[in-house]
Amino acid sequence: MSDDNRELTTLEKSYLRSFQLRLTLLKWILLLFGATSLVLGLVLPPALIFARQDVSDIQSFTVIATSLFIFATGLLFTGYGLRQSLRPKSKSTQLRGTLLETRIYVRGSAYYRYFINDIQICWPPGAEDIIRPLIGTYVSLRVAMIEIEPHARLNTILSRFSRKTIKRQPSGYGIVLNHQTAINIHKTLKKYGRHYLLLHQIKWVLGLGLWTAFTLFIATRPYIFTTISKPNIFLFLLMLIGYLIASGTTLIIVIKSYQNLRKRLNPQYNETPHEERLKGN
Repeated sequence: MSDDNRELTTLEKSYLRSFQLRLTLLKWILLLFGATSLVLGLVLPPALIFARQDVSDIQSFTVIATSLFIFATGLLFTGYGLRQSLRPKSKSTQLRGTLLETRIYVRGSAYYRYFINDIQICWPPGAEDIIRPLIGTYVSLRVAMIEIEPHARLNTILSRFSRKTIKRQPSGYGIVLNHQTAINIHKTLKKYGRHYLLLHQIKWVLGLGLWTAFTLFIATRPYIFTTISKPNIFLFLLMLIGYLIASGTTLIIVIKSYQNLRKRLNPQYNETPHEERLKGN
């Protein structure tokens, strides 16, 4: 990290706050899940004791063991939620080093995180094509820093239970503001609006959510259960492939129709690709 710092612009501060809000939301989600698990872990044993119906010793042991596991999980999540505070810096920093990529697998899905030393790099949404050739190379990035101030005592306690997870935690977050001519957050937000990048990300999340909801709606129809129950795996695979093709085609048509509608409603609609917009063009 170098000392050639400068004050953040108003638009860059707004962009930094959006990241801080996201991290704070994640923290409260952890706390809420942890508190819920704690309450559930405490309530299950008394519920078993005061239950009117007779239960076997094995069932009692299973409930108590489950409640202890839920309670311990709640303690861990609560600890992770409380273990650190976020402190954004008012000046930008020139961060230099080798860009590394790590993958985290959750239920078969891969999530990517990027680091320079122990700083986690947060790229703007839609910058995947910019990131890919930079992995493993020496880069220089202008970033807005969010420093993490861990709670020393909580860190010591949590490290006894999940040392690997604690070691994977970054010392701070570097929010990318500039990278050569490929990224210029200030110019992008000035030209396309301070909420442009947020709306760009929400658009894809909303689209994925709608597709998931529609898929679940289709999957819970009675005729689907009837088809699955039949011993004809070929028919089931044919239906699955047909659904994926149909839903993909529908998605493309919806995107094209949306763009055409925007052009008709607003003849001055800007068709500049997102990668060009990240440059501020």
